Amino acid sequence: MLETNFSPFPEYKPKRLLLRRMVIADAPGVMAMRSNETVMQYIDRPLTKTIEEAEAWIQIVDDSLNNNNGIAWAITLAADPNKLIGNISFWRIIKEHHRAEIDIC
Repeated sequence: MLETNFSPFPEYKPKRLLLRRMVIADAPGVMAMRSNETVMQYIDRPLTKTIEEAEAWIQIVDDSLNNNNGIAWAITLAADPNKLIGNISFWRIIKEHHRAEIDIC
């Protein structure tokens, strides 16, 4: 069976980007993405309507990370690491089959 351990959190720093841990301060960026019909057209989730819903989603992501059941990276520009421009995650990890859903937004 696959064993996952996301501690310490693995940051990635390609030339112009930073992939870092998502934090509650990212809620406005999450709301902007997850309330956009075009962005969400292939994601089977209701549109985010409030900043509180965005914060709740970030908490779900964080809980999944803390339980080693999934991981999500906030994607930012290296020059502006506090501005969320997207996210990518391994979600719904099925450890016994070494599989996960990849979510990109």
